[in-house]
Parts: sequence; C-alpha cells; structure tokens
Amino acid sequence: MRRILPILLVFSFGCFLTGCQKSTQNREYVTENGQTTVVLDQTQAIFPKEAAAVEKKVIENYRAYDFLDNDVLVGYQFSKTVFGDDRGIWIYQLKEDKLGLRLEIEESPKTVSVSKDKAQMVVLPDKTGEYGNLLLMDLKNGAVKTFKAPPKSYFWQFNWQYDGSGLTGFDVLQGRTKIWRINKEGTLTASELGYFSKSYVEIENLQGTSTYLYYTLMGEASGLYRYDWKTKKSEALSRGHFIKRLRLSPSEDRFAVVDYKNNSQMQSLSIYGIDAKVNYEVFKSPLIEQVIWQPDGAGIVFTTVEKEGKLSVYRANLADGQLQYLGEYPNYSIESLAFSPDSSKLLITYINQGAKDPIWITHILTLSEGGTGYDQ
Repeated sequence: MRRILPILLVFSFGCFLTGCQKSTQNREYVTENGQTTVVLDQTQAIFPKEAAAVEKKVIENYRAYDFLDNDVLVGYQFSKTVFGDDRGIWIYQLKEDKLGLRLEIEESPKTVSVSKDKAQMVVLPDKTGEYGNLLLMDLKNGAVKTFKAPPKSYFWQFNWQYDGSGLTGFDVLQGRTKIWRINKEGTLTASELGYFSKSYVEIENLQGTSTYLYYTLMGEASGLYRYDWKTKKSEALSRGHFIKRLRLSPSEDRFAVVDYKNNSQMQSLSIYGIDAKVNYEVFKSPLIEQVIWQPDGAGIVFTTVEKEGKLSVYRANLADGQLQYLGEYPNYSIESLAFSPDSSKLLITYINQGAKDPIWITHILTLSEGGTGYDQ
C-alpha cells in the first residue's frame, strides 16, 4: 500500500475582509478566527499530482449513494446474472466486502438521498416527473411512505437539511415559486418564496435550517436570499453575482460557495459567513463542479475540470491549510461524493464512460491514518 502525504500550496500579501494573508512564492495563507486556509489560483501549483488517500477500495457494478455508517454503504447493485435477480438497492458491508440487506424498493431509482442522521432515505423513481412520486424510507424499520407530487409540480431534486427536514421540487404559477418541504414529522408542506421577474430559483442550491431557508436566484435579481419559515418573508443577503453552488456547513454558521461574475472565465470556491460576506477564497478554476462538506466541518471536497478535460477531485482542509489531490476521473462521470460520518473516508461513484462496456464503479478513499486495512 502506498501512502502519499498531502501537499501544501498557494500565494501574495496583505490583509483582506475578515482574514489576514501572508505568502510565499506559490502559496497564500489566509487566517480567520485562528484557522489558516491556503488559497489557490491555478492548478499548476499542485505538483506532483499524486493521490493523498492512505488507501483506496474499488467496488465494481455498484452505484453507491452514501454511507449509512463508517463501514456501511447504500447503493444500487447492477445484475451479475442474465435474469437480473440481484438487481436493486442493497446495503454493502465494507469490512466483509460483500452485499448485506436488500432494501424493499421495487422502483428503479433516479435519485437517492440519505438524511444527515442516516435514519431516512428518499428515493425519486426513474419515472419521476410531473405527477411523479417521492418515496420516503425509514432505514430503521424499512417502512416506506409515498408522496404524490402536487398537480403541475415536479420532484426532481432533494436536499436533506441538518435539522432533519428535506427540501424538494417546485412549481411556478404566474411567476410565484413554491418549494415543497418534508418536515421531521413526515408531512409535505409548501412555502411560497414570492414573485421573481426575469429570475428563477436554483433548486439545487436550497439549504435550510429550522429557522431559515437559504436559496439563490439566477437572472436579473441574481444573488443569495433568506426565507424565514415563521414570517414567510424573504430578504436579499447579497445581489449582483451568480452562485453556482451553495453548501451550508454542518455547524450552520458558514457556506461553501462557488460563484462567478457575469462574463468571467473563472469561478471561485470561497467560504462565506452566514451573513453572505466572503471570508476567504479557497480555489479558482474555469470550472468547479460538485462541493461537499466533511461532517466535522474541518474541510470540503470539490471537483474541478482541468485544462486537459479531466475531472480532478480535491480536499481542502480548512483546519490546517492543506490542499490534497485525491485523483482524476473522466469528465462529467462522477455522480456521488459522500463522507463517512466520522469524516475519515470519502465515497466517489462514477461510470467509466470511455470503456468498451461502461459500468458503475465506487471508490472508497481512506483519508486519515489508522485506516480500515481493506487491502490487507
């Protein structure tokens, strides 16, 4: 087993916003509230390109969605037989390197999303669209509850919140946008965000707490907004820039944000305060894709498209200022990124599109010492 140490990086001088920065030739350190983060401006600064994972496990023909425990996955098993009898959603036991329990969901899933506490799972069947269904499974007892989409609305995205509720779907009637929410008690309710002339809600960016819903608009009124669940009113936290990714931290006190200015060829991955003010920039690239937080809030993982057209995965450690290169994948092939509950392992699910017979593959990267020894 080869072990590669993480790589430190970045550049320039001065103090800005809420942080101070100092620099060397290739690295810039930003210090905020006693934590130091390294800021990158170009991927060429990362050399050599070696994976920083302590070890890697490969599972073929398995489309993992998330961790249920530090050594337990949930995902879709593709058939190894002509008749497809083993096809479906299965638990996978990493330590035993084998399938465990098969979940009793007959529909072929389009989207699967596991709650933060690993107690519930939402499945959007592949046929989901107008008048489609949303399935809510209790992972403790296996009970499945079905929600039918309200007329003229769509269930096509689902975002679990840290307070145990979930946000999904939308319908737009005469310019007024409704967001559907499954609360902790398992009921479906609607919240009307308001009227947005020549703008629309980016539903993938919905992030919520027990008090607020944070959302972004694209179009003339682009920016970050906050909706109060109690007063049912929205207010703009920032305007005038375009937010591609919005991810609320586990502690609900800051955001990881991918944004860009109109007509700009560069996108920025930055840490924002809950007031939508930029604390510091983490990374710049022509194209930044997926972004997820570690459950402990100490870092984020993101993907970016390099100049040669490959998709690279990086981990930014926000506690010690290190950036780790985690590997390269075919462009637009990664479907799932997820951390284990203890933040020690990362799940990457992708399809090997360039192969003669494309299959789904899951990688489990162990990111810290004292790993599980899967390859031993």
